[in-house]
Amino acid sequence: MLPILIMQVCAFSLSEQQSEAIRCFNEAVGFYQTKSDASSSLKMAACYKSIGNAYSAQRDFAHAIAAYQKCVDYYEHMDTQNTEYPKALLRLAKAEERNKNYEESVAHHKQAMKLFEEHGMYQDYSEAASSLKICYMDMGVDENVDFKDDASASEKKAILDKVIAEETENLEMTREYLGKLAYATSLGIIAGSYELKQDYVQAVSYYKQYIPALREAISEEFRMQSEAERMLTWREEENRIRDFFDMMATRPVGYESLNGDIAALAYDVELLSKGILLNSSIEFGKLLAQKENKKLKMMYDDIKSADEQIRVLRSNMQTEEDANNVLTLERENKNACFSYYAIAPKWQTLLIT
Repeated sequence: MLPILIMQVCAFSLSEQQSEAIRCFNEAVGFYQTKSDASSSLKMAACYKSIGNAYSAQRDFAHAIAAYQKCVDYYEHMDTQNTEYPKALLRLAKAEERNKNYEESVAHHKQAMKLFEEHGMYQDYSEAASSLKICYMDMGVDENVDFKDDASASEKKAILDKVIAEETENLEMTREYLGKLAYATSLGIIAGSYELKQDYVQAVSYYKQYIPALREAISEEFRMQSEAERMLTWREEENRIRDFFDMMATRPVGYESLNGDIAALAYDVELLSKGILLNSSIEFGKLLAQKENKKLKMMYDDIKSADEQIRVLRSNMQTEEDANNVLTLERENKNACFSYYAIAPKWQTLLIT
């Protein structure tokens, strides 16, 4: 029963049905409370973290605080050396600040910062310092905060260098074994990492590889996805697209030679974004109807109907048998998609322009 419950939680969270997510996580907590092993206690703490996140999304910070505090309690009593402990403290501090519990928030901010410093987690320390400064501003207090800029910059550079090295080393393996979308994502990660290092020449070089790779990957990926899955795929890439536009707006003087490449990339990104927005089931259905291919239209309608049936079944899963039925339907519908795209004409790909 528990695996089904967790699957429900994931589905609810993705669809932003936070109340249902809270209910499911509370049921999971009840399940783990019947256990006495350390693993179950850790999983229960993770559930409280997710409950706090869901309440925060609803702006119910009082309940978020209560959930986050239980997560903090676990680490205080069971594993004070865990690097998740200061992160849990920071989540609690932020919720307290939003709930105007300023004194508690300041204390927990400082406690988290102390632990981040002890662990050498300078990026997290910087985030906590910025959050504490905001807390002071909301309190109307002019209080200095030690940001430890030098240590933070050094730690940040080391992390970015490691990310770049790992992603670059594994690029070809990623393309061969994980597919075009994973490959495009890796290129975007490398480009964004160079941007954060303020190495704009290398950043632009990798953005020039990332955008066309993303276009090709999206075109292929969308063929086998429902409309909701398409939007989820696109949203995961939007942050990297946003990083590119941030670079356009914030790069310093001295990089004017990159203007031509950046302008061309911006144009390509806009075209890709507009193509994604057009690629809805409504627009696709209209275009299909205009072509007057009754067989294709019937196949397409059957696939969309099965997608909706699968969505309904997912949201009401209760047993392992329900889960197996969903998996069977998904497999059958994916096969139907393969059959559809095997005979669909070339014009269908024009939806991604």
